[in-house]
Amino acid sequence: MNKKFVRFYFVFVLLIFTFSITYFISETYRSYKNNSKETQTAFFQLKNDSSDDDLFLKSIEKFSQDSNVIALQIIKNKKGFYAKNENFNYNFESAMISVISDCFNESDNFYEITAAVYKLNPDTIYKNAKFSFLIILTFTIITAVFLIFINQKNNKESKNIFNENSNNSQSNDENTYESDVDSAAETEENSLINLPEEESLSDKEPELCEINKEEELHSFEQENNDFSTQETETVQFTPEESTEKLSIEEDSDKNNQTSLLQEILNTKTETAVFLIKTDTDDNFLKTKVLTEKYFDNDIIIEKENNTILIIKKNINIDEAEDCAAEFHEELLSEYENMEQNSVCIGISCTTTRLITADRLILEAEEALKHAINEKDSDIIGFHVDIDKYNEFIASEENKQ
Repeated sequence: MNKKFVRFYFVFVLLIFTFSITYFISETYRSYKNNSKETQTAFFQLKNDSSDDDLFLKSIEKFSQDSNVIALQIIKNKKGFYAKNENFNYNFESAMISVISDCFNESDNFYEITAAVYKLNPDTIYKNAKFSFLIILTFTIITAVFLIFINQKNNKESKNIFNENSNNSQSNDENTYESDVDSAAETEENSLINLPEEESLSDKEPELCEINKEEELHSFEQENNDFSTQETETVQFTPEESTEKLSIEEDSDKNNQTSLLQEILNTKTETAVFLIKTDTDDNFLKTKVLTEKYFDNDIIIEKENNTILIIKKNINIDEAEDCAAEFHEELLSEYENMEQNSVCIGISCTTTRLITADRLILEAEEALKHAINEKDSDIIGFHVDIDKYNEFIASEENKQ
């Protein structure tokens, strides 16, 4: 195949790949610029339509159905008037999400409108990435087929060249063989003529031949012994290595739950950890059933010694204690044969701190120990003095 055509094809494929990547970046950037303007325009249009109640409701419905709108909250005269995604935290902002709000009076009514909107919609990223990916995938497959075709063609050409060379070498070998046969015949005739005048080597030195045979046999046996010795060697773990391997397997679950909690903490979301422990296996099964219903939207991890770990986001320590109290009360009312101190709960919360997952679990474990030892209360929350905590952090930074 023409080398110019191959080079042209690969340059063309390279340009296609470059176009796909450029398209993805440019379209994503354009969407990022336009989404904010269009959504803000539609948001402030709600104020203009508030004079007519029917028109205002239609505008609210149309705005809330926009794919760029994550959450919407409208308060009329300090009372809830409309809400989309009520559990959304409007204090949370990121590079892809922005929160806009507006307050105004209309016909003796005071409105407060707050909305969380995408600066860059994930659906837009997905569509642009899908289009670019399909283009790259298509030309990658075409290029792979093209390379296979070139490889097969080159193999055929090399085989033809090899066959031609082998035929030439075979003819040369036949000529050489004939000349060698002639020379060998002449040599044999000369040796037959001189044979009576010379003695045979085997007749002259029989002892030397036997010694050489014994040395070869001894060498062969020695090689076999060395080989068999190498085959029987095995690798064994020392007791220290086996213990270390076992401890790694036992700690794998703990590391998984710690890494999961750390990923949540990295988002700087207010997070609480619940540790629920029961006194018997029967009570543990009952508690587990109700836990899966009550904390259905949260992360539930079953631990050893009749203990359950729950990770709940967007909640502070006071709300977490109220939640635990409601759960505990519902548990005792659901199963009347369960006693007051049969289920204990320990709670810890980030409380606007930058804290590691190990530290947060440790605080929940300490709170659970106090709850088990305390007879008056089955629920203990780990409270932190924020002022003292900030002073401690400042002192540590000064030391460094």
